[in-house]
Amino acid sequence: MSTGWLPPRPRTAAALVAAASLATWGAVAVGSSTDTLGTWWPAAGLGVAAALLAPRRRLPVVLGALLISFALGNLVAGRGPATSALLGLADVAETAVVALLLRRLTGGRLDRLADVLALVVAALAGAVVGGAGVAATYAAALGASATEMLPVLVLAHGVSVLVLAPLVMVERVLPTSGAREAAAHGVLTCLLVVLALSGALGGLTGLLLLALPFPLVVWAAARHQLGAVLVLLVALAVTVTATAAAFPLRLAGPGDPEIVHVQVSQVYLLVCVLVALPLAMAMHERERAVRQVLESEATYRRAFTRSGLPVLLCTHVDGRLRIDLANREALELLDRPGQELQGQDLLDVLEVPELVASLTAGPIEAFGGWAGPVPVPGTPLTHLEGYCSLLTTRGGTPLLSLTLVDLTARHRLQHRLEAERTWTRAVMDTAASLIVVTDVAGTVMAVNAATVRLTGYAAGELVGRPLWEVLIPDHLRLSVLDAVTNVLPVPPSGEMTVVTKAGESRTLEYAHAAFVEASAETGEPVTTLVFSATDVTEARESAGVVEHLLRSVTSLAFVGTDLQGGITMFSVGAERLVGLSAERARGLPLATLLRPPPAESPEMRPEPQPSGPPDFADLVRHEGPESAPSTTDWLLLPDGRDPLRVSMTCSAVRSDQGAVHAYLFVVRDVTETRRNQEILVNALRREREVVTRLQELDRAKDDFVSTVSHELRTPMSSIIGSAEMLADGVVGELGTGQQRMVEVIARNGERLLSLADDLLALAAFDRGGGSPRGDELDLRDVVAESVRTVQPPASGRHLAWEVELPPHPVVVVGDPSHLERAVTNLLTNAVKFTPDGGRIETTLSADPGLRTATVTVRDTGRGIPSSDLDHVFDRFFRSEEAQEQAIQGSGLGLAIVKSIVESHEGRVAVRSTHGEGTAISISIPLARTPAPARLV
Repeated sequence: MSTGWLPPRPRTAAALVAAASLATWGAVAVGSSTDTLGTWWPAAGLGVAAALLAPRRRLPVVLGALLISFALGNLVAGRGPATSALLGLADVAETAVVALLLRRLTGGRLDRLADVLALVVAALAGAVVGGAGVAATYAAALGASATEMLPVLVLAHGVSVLVLAPLVMVERVLPTSGAREAAAHGVLTCLLVVLALSGALGGLTGLLLLALPFPLVVWAAARHQLGAVLVLLVALAVTVTATAAAFPLRLAGPGDPEIVHVQVSQVYLLVCVLVALPLAMAMHERERAVRQVLESEATYRRAFTRSGLPVLLCTHVDGRLRIDLANREALELLDRPGQELQGQDLLDVLEVPELVASLTAGPIEAFGGWAGPVPVPGTPLTHLEGYCSLLTTRGGTPLLSLTLVDLTARHRLQHRLEAERTWTRAVMDTAASLIVVTDVAGTVMAVNAATVRLTGYAAGELVGRPLWEVLIPDHLRLSVLDAVTNVLPVPPSGEMTVVTKAGESRTLEYAHAAFVEASAETGEPVTTLVFSATDVTEARESAGVVEHLLRSVTSLAFVGTDLQGGITMFSVGAERLVGLSAERARGLPLATLLRPPPAESPEMRPEPQPSGPPDFADLVRHEGPESAPSTTDWLLLPDGRDPLRVSMTCSAVRSDQGAVHAYLFVVRDVTETRRNQEILVNALRREREVVTRLQELDRAKDDFVSTVSHELRTPMSSIIGSAEMLADGVVGELGTGQQRMVEVIARNGERLLSLADDLLALAAFDRGGGSPRGDELDLRDVVAESVRTVQPPASGRHLAWEVELPPHPVVVVGDPSHLERAVTNLLTNAVKFTPDGGRIETTLSADPGLRTATVTVRDTGRGIPSSDLDHVFDRFFRSEEAQEQAIQGSGLGLAIVKSIVESHEGRVAVRSTHGEGTAISISIPLARTPAPARLV
C-alpha cells in the first residue's frame, strides 16, 4: 500500500510508535499543567495507524512496542508505574480491537463508502474498550468519577482514530492537483473555526457561530481529493483542541463545567469528521466511476474504429432500431456510404425482425444479447451472422452494438464440400470393394458399406481408431504400424490379412494412394491415405489348398475324383504310395486300385485277395451327413509291390448351394501301424495276465501273513500269560535266576506279539481294510492320550518332555485308534533313539487357510543318516547304526505310520540331521465346517 509522503511500512510503523509515546507524554503533560482535558487523544489514532502499517506477522511485536510506548509516555509525564502500565494496556487493547476489525472488514484500506462505516464501527468499538480501561484506571488510581470520565474518553479516543487512522488507509494523501487551492481552503476553514469557537465560547450569545465553518467543510469534501480532506480534518482537530484550550467555556448546568466544555468541543469535531469523511469518500467513488466510464468509452471508441469486424451502433427508439454509426468494415460489407446508413432504420438495411422482437419483448435493461443469421435484402447469396449486445442506456436512449460476421465464403465452401462429400459417399457406398480412408497416423477417417459388411464392425466402431488396433491381427500390428508411420515403405499394392469382429481372418488384395491437400483451418498440407481392397480369401483358399496338399504333404496321398469315381487329382504322396505318376493315374477308376480289407488275424498274415475291386458306391457309402468325412480301411494294390493296408478318408466337395460335385480321398499307409497295434494288443493281454497273477500272489502273501500272525498271537498270548503267572509266584516262589529267565520270556513274547500286531495292521491296510471311519474327533485328545501311553514306560529315562497343544479344538475325521497308534509309534521311536539327557517335543498346529492339522514329534537323539532318509518308511528297514547298537525294533513302525496317515488322506514328512535329532510330521485334513446360514 503506497501512502504518498509516508516512509515505507517498517520505518513508518516505528516512527508512529515513537510518535504515540510523545503524543501520550504531551497530552498528559499539557493536561496536568493547564488543568484541562483534551478534546481528542492523538496517541490512540497514532497507535492504530502503526498497527495497520505493520505486516500481519509483526503485529504482536508492534502491539508490544506500543504498550511500552504508551506506558513510557505516562511514566515520563509523572504518573506512577502501575497507573502507567494499566493506561498503556488499555490503549493497546483499543489499538488491537480497531486494527483487527479494520483488517477484517476493510483489509486495512479506505476505498469504498462502506469502508467509512466500518471505520466508524471499529473506532467506536475500540474507543469503548480503551475508554472503559482508562476510566477504570482513573477511578482506581486518581479517584476520578468513572461515569463522568467515560463519555469524554470514548469521544476523545474515537475522534482520534477517525481523524488519524484514514491517513494510512488511502492510496495517496497529498493531492495530485489543486494543492494550493486545498491549502488555502484549509487555512480559511481553520480561521473560521477559531473565530466561531472563540466567539461561541466567549458567551452564550455567540453559540450559533459554531455552524459557520460547516459549509466550508462540506465544500472541501465535495471539491477536493480524499487525501486533502483527511489532512484538513487533522488540521481541524488541532485547531479545535487549541481553540478550546485557549477560550474555555463555562456553562451553567449539571455536571462538571470543564467536562461539559470538552464534550462540546468533541461533539463539534466529531460532527465535522462525520460530515466530511463520508461525503469525501462518496465524491471519491463518483470520480473513480466517472473516470472508469470515460476510459471504457474511449477504449470502445478505439476498438470500434480499429476493429477488423463490421460493427453498427444503433439506438432503440419507439420500438425501432436506428443506425447511428458504422465503421469502415461495415460500410464495405454492406456496400453503402456512411451518409446513407446514418439515421436509417435497421430493418431497411438488414432483415433482423427477431432482433427487434427480442428488444421489445421486455424491459431493455433485461436484454441479454442476441445472435442469429442476418440476411441482406436483395442478395440471397450473402450470408451474415450477427451478434447484438446492449452498451448503455445512459440518457434514456438504449445504445446497442451489432457485430456482423461475413460467412458467405464459408457457406459457399461448405456447400461445395457437402456436394463433394455426397458424391464421394455415393461412390464409396456403391463400390463392391472395401474402401478405408485414414490419416498419415493410420487413424480411420471413413469406411464404406462394403467394409462394414465384410468386417462386421459398424462405421462408428472403426472411425477414429487406429487401423491396426481393430482390423489387423496381433502378429502383424507392429509391421503395419511401422508402415503407416513411414518407418517402413508402404507398397502401393499387395495382400494383407484383416480380422473381422467375429474373429475370422480374411485375406485382402489392396491398393492405396496418398492425397495431399491444404488444411481448411491452418493452411498446412494434410496427407490422406485411401485404401481399396478386395476379399480374396475364398479364392486363395481354393487355389492354395490343392497346391499345398499336392506339393508339401508326401506322407499322405490325396486323390480327387469326379462323381463317377474317375481320378482327377493325384498328389505326390499318392504317386509314391501307388507307384503311378499323376499323368498315368488321371482318369483311372479309383476302385481298380483297391480291394476289401482282409479279416484281422493275430499274426497279421496276408490272406488270399478278393477276386474283384469294390464298387465306387462302396467307397463313398460311409460319407457322413453334413459333409462330415468318413474313414475306413482298404487294401491298396501298388504297382509292382505287395498289397498295403491303408486308411482312407472320404469327403464330399460341395458347391455354395450344397450340391456334391466331387470327392476328395485322403489315403494313409497303416500297414505297420496295424501290425504294431496287433503286437501291442497281444503284449497288453500278456501283461494283464501277469498283473492278475501278481495280484493273486500278493493276496496269497497277505493271507499267509495274516494266518501266521493269528497263529502266533494265540500261543504267544498263552506264553506271556504263563510267564506273568510264574513271575507272580502262582506256582511258587522263583529264584533270582529263574525270575530273570521268566522276564526274558515275557519281554520277548511281548516283542513277538507286537510284531504280529504290526503284520496284521499292514495286511489290513494292504487289503483296504484300514480305511478310517467317518467320525469327527479332536486331535488334541489323540496326542494327549499317546503321550500318556508312552511316558510311563519311559519314566526311568532322563528325558525332557514338551507338549504344545492349541487352546481350541482341532477337529479331523478319522479313526481315533489308528491315529493314536501313529502318534504313539512316533513317540516310541523318539524315546528309543534319544539318549538320556535329551528332549522330546510334541506340537499340534492347525492351518485353516490350508485346511490342514499337523502333528510334529521332534527329538534331540541320534538322527538319521542322509543315505537312509529315503528308506525309513520301507517295511522291515532298520539302519546299520540301529543294528550295531542292538536297538530293538521290527522296522515296521514308520511303515504303519505312513499307511495310517495316507488312509486318512494325509501325508508324512521327515527331517533329520545325523547326530542332532529327527523331526517327523504328519498332516491330516481338517474336518469341513458347515457354512453359516445366510440371512434372507
